[in-house]
Formats: sequence, structure tokens, C-alpha cells
Amino acid sequence: MSISGFGLRGRSAEFWVACVGTLAGIIGAAAAVAVFVVPAKTGDASADPQTSVSGAPPTAGSSQTTSSPPETTAVTASDIRYLTDLSPKAGAGFLETEGRNLGLSCPTNQSDDVQHEVTYPLPAAYSQFSAEMTVGGEADPEATASVQVFIQRRSDRNDVRVQVGDPIVLKQQARTAFTRPLGEAVQLVLRVRCTSSTQIVELNSPQLTR
Repeated sequence: MSISGFGLRGRSAEFWVACVGTLAGIIGAAAAVAVFVVPAKTGDASADPQTSVSGAPPTAGSSQTTSSPPETTAVTASDIRYLTDLSPKAGAGFLETEGRNLGLSCPTNQSDDVQHEVTYPLPAAYSQFSAEMTVGGEADPEATASVQVFIQRRSDRNDVRVQVGDPIVLKQQARTAFTRPLGEAVQLVLRVRCTSSTQIVELNSPQLTR
């Protein structure tokens, strides 16, 4: 009886020792898996470089390109041609040149001399013609003189001239600056009309601009 009882208790102790050992092994393995797997997943999600910078504004050291303001084009000396540098095709006898200024004589207002025209062939394409106009000479203070600007385009017939802008009309000793577009002009024509033949139309620094 005592022997069989001792044997039962012995087996029970071995059984529980084995169970405790097995349970400890399972708990240890589970803890190792949790330490290895869970932090790795959490770390991978937070370390995703695309997720961490998505929607963030560019920093000073970033390589993101930024737009620059548009560049402005300034007119340089090479873009300007003074009319005094060109030789007129017709009407040279009506001109007086002083430096970069032009003087255009007025007509006599006889039936065969009611206007004076000077024609300049343009050596290149220019966008506009500009000058400062003054009416000089001896005449009544109320006398007027005018300048009309015409162009001839490459597609026009030889007898076709297109007026650009209104005539510039000034009284004696008056002064004004003006600009006229040239478009596709290959020739520039200046037409002068005056109240008195003793007047003279002065164009100060007449110039062509590309």
C-alpha cells in the first residue's frame, strides 16, 4: 500500500514538473516572438520615408525646384537705329541734318508744292518709330505744321502707303513727343504740311526701335 502510494506521488511530481517546464517553454517562446515581430512591424510603419514626408512643405535644403519671376527684356543700344544714320530714298532735298536731329522744310503751298515727303528704306524689321517734334522758323504764332507717318509693307504694291496714327499737328514753337508702330514696314515715309512756307519742322533724335 505504501509502495503504491509512493509511486503515485512520484509520478505526480514528475508530471507537474514536466507540465511546468513545458508551460515555461511556451511562455518564453511567445515572449521571444512578441519581442521580435511586434517592434519590427511598428518600426517599419513609422520609418516609411514616403509616409513621413507626405504633404510636408519643402525645407531650405530640399532639392524641390521653385519658379522664377519672368525676365524682362530691356531695350539696348543695339536695338535702336537713328534716322540720321539712314540715307533717304526720296526727298533728301527737303532735309537738313544737325547731329541726330532732322529739319524738314515746309512747302510753298503753291499748286505744285503742297506737301514735302521723305522716304526711308528700312534695312531691318523695326517695331516702332519715335521722335520729338518742334515747329520752328519765322511765322505767325497761330500758324501750324503737321507730320504724317506712312509705311509701306513688303506685301503692298509700290503705290500703296498706309498711314499709321493721326497726323501730329503743332502750333509755332510748340513741342511734343510721339511714337508710331511700324509692323511689317519695309519703308517709312514722313509727310510735312505747313501753314507758312517759312516754318520748319524739327524732329529731335528720330529713331527706329526693334
